[in-house]
Amino acid sequence: MSKHKQKQQYAFPTVVPCPRCRGTQTRAVSTQGKIQYRRCSAPICQERFSIRGKEVTSEDQKIRREEDQKIRREEDKKLRSEETK
Repeated sequence: MSKHKQKQQYAFPTVVPCPRCRGTQTRAVSTQGKIQYRRCSAPICQERFSIRGKEVTSEDQKIRREEDQKIRREEDKKLRSEETK
């Protein structure tokens, strides 16, 4: 029996300041493994830079999945209570 090795997943922050102008108007251009390439969207700057992602463990994924399920259950409960009113 062969074990399938899971591909390592990485998490990247959504708000990343530009190293040149310190503005937070940056967008992800591409992601390759644990490196994400970003570009500043400020018209004067347009700097390109990279950031390193944080490894996401299977325990982190399990916790996140449980939190998401809890939020969905609460939203469903809220919707059902509004329908009965």
